[in-house]
Amino acid sequence: MYPDLVGAIRDGLYKDTKHILVVDTSQHNNFHADVSVAKYDDARLPYSIRYFLEFKLPSVKARTAAHCGQMLDYFKSIREKQPHRSRFIGILSNYFSSWVYDAVFDEKGPKIEEYPCSSLADTIIFTKTSSASQLQATIPLLDKALDPKFSVLSLGKHYFLLSVKKVFPLVDDTVPKTVKNTPRWFPPVRHWEQKNQFVLKITHDNRSLENKITTLQKLRNAQAQSLHIPELVWIRGSGELGILLIGEPVLPGLESAAVSCKVVRGMIDGLRYLHSQGIIHRDIRLSNLIPSENRLSVFLGISVRI
Repeated sequence: MYPDLVGAIRDGLYKDTKHILVVDTSQHNNFHADVSVAKYDDARLPYSIRYFLEFKLPSVKARTAAHCGQMLDYFKSIREKQPHRSRFIGILSNYFSSWVYDAVFDEKGPKIEEYPCSSLADTIIFTKTSSASQLQATIPLLDKALDPKFSVLSLGKHYFLLSVKKVFPLVDDTVPKTVKNTPRWFPPVRHWEQKNQFVLKITHDNRSLENKITTLQKLRNAQAQSLHIPELVWIRGSGELGILLIGEPVLPGLESAAVSCKVVRGMIDGLRYLHSQGIIHRDIRLSNLIPSENRLSVFLGISVRI
């Protein structure tokens, strides 16, 4: 809907910058502002947005409660995808009048400052300069043994959660464990029906996943019989692990009563198995219950079957 505007911003500001894209997101599935400046033009876009622009027709009064509320909704949407980031910038314009909205998030919620600008061009240049240093964590490059195409499931304060596909040949379990950061692939046993796709968790602030890796290795070595427990399939160093199953978190209030009952029964079954192995799961919450086609799993400790 905005090819001329997208082209003008791209050619005027980012013509020689290959890693920054200007995208028409007015019909985008994951983010609906009219135009977004980001690193990716796919499912990863909300996780890499630098700033966005929302346009109204010249005959429309842009600065209204409804349109300002729309800007707040956009800020909250990006904040969910980039929780490590505290400051966001967006533009609201009807072409004749333009405003920059600068949102700062803290424990009390967002605080938004509004700045009128003399022209749309000045607004975009100001926003470009102000947003350049805000995006703190970038989506990582994957190991060469993994398919370069992946989907972002979550970008947390300390980690990335990605859905990736393995490609062959892969390093297998015969690789010496003493070689630091050597990738190791464990063919799935309990969740083989997932075929080639698995969930990859990578830290981005030098935190260690060693305790989680140790726990998942213990469950794998014990040849866990429970289908409600995730299966470790990939390790690289202490900051990267891969597990099965794959799915989306349970959404409160959207599951049927029958499904909710099965969630509770499966969760209890998974916890019972963990306790039998001397393992306590310390983070039981809905967002850690991950439904797939016929199961629910928890990325970091337990899973429940539907």
